[in-house]
Formats: sequence, structure tokens, C-alpha cells
Amino acid sequence: MRKVLASNRGARSVRRDEDVCLCCGAVGEGGRHGAVAADAVQAYRAAVDDTDREMARILKVNRTDLRCLELLLNAGGVSPRELGHRLGLTTGSVTAMLDRLERLGLLTRTRHPSDRRMVVVSMTATAAARCYDLYAPLIADGNADLAEKFDLDQLRLITQAMRTLTEAQNRHVDRLLNAPR
Repeated sequence: MRKVLASNRGARSVRRDEDVCLCCGAVGEGGRHGAVAADAVQAYRAAVDDTDREMARILKVNRTDLRCLELLLNAGGVSPRELGHRLGLTTGSVTAMLDRLERLGLLTRTRHPSDRRMVVVSMTATAAARCYDLYAPLIADGNADLAEKFDLDQLRLITQAMRTLTEAQNRHVDRLLNAPR
């Protein structure tokens, strides 16, 4: 299988199993990073996408609704404005999404305790328990696999790499948000 490598030296075709430096585009032994890591990250992202698709199907929501539930599960109460910002939605789209999720019994909207003008969106306890139940086998399998295959120093390195990739991804999202349409 061949893939096209785009670099600052132009696009060229390389074999999938060849190491390609992600920084300079060098092919073969000279590549500092290698395409293997990029392929692994891409495969992981595809598996996450597959998991999200199936979670959304089971919960009977769309992918944006699922992302909203994920944000609520991790953050607790969030304002509709913050949800709109995090999800890239207009105020009207946020309202429609929250209406859908509230009708499904997945979230509640309450007044902020100290500022009654503000609304706080939270997952219901039933919805949070359902999500945790759906994710529990994945978390257990992942933890067991990591503990079996890697020592503590390797896990620290993997964690550092994942955080670095997350930072790069977030920087790119910021660039895309500011890109002309």
C-alpha cells in the first residue's frame, strides 16, 4: 500500500511501511519520528470514532449530543454559552440540542445558585450512571492492557506523548476556528 506524503518539499508517494519523519519528511532510517507512530495515532482516533458512533446509537443521540454529554460528564454543571463555545454551536442550536437531551431525560437545566439569570446544564444521575456503565468495560480493558504491557516509566512517557498530541490538536482547532470560511 502506498500513501502520499506532503511535506515542505512537495508531495511524493512512499510505502506505508517506510519510516517517515513527521517534521522533515525524510524517508527511511533518517526519519526522526517515523510514520509508525502517526499510523498508530490515526488507528486510535478511528477506534475512538467507532466507539462514539456506537455510544450515540445506544443512547439514541447524535454525535454532537454525545459530545455535549461527555463535556457534562467530565465537568458537571456547564452554562449553555460554554457548551456552545466548546461545541462550535450557535445559541439556537444549543437550545435545540438541550431541548432534545432534556426530553430524553439525559440532562437538566437549573438556575445558577448565586446568579438567577444564569442557567446551569447538568447530566441526570441516571444518564451519568448509564454512560459510566457503557464506558466501564473499555476503561477496565484499557487499564488491564496497559498494566500488563507497560511499566510505570513507559506509562509516564505514553501519558506525556498523549498530552503533547492533545495540545497540538487543540492548537490546530484554534487555527481552524480562526480560518476564513
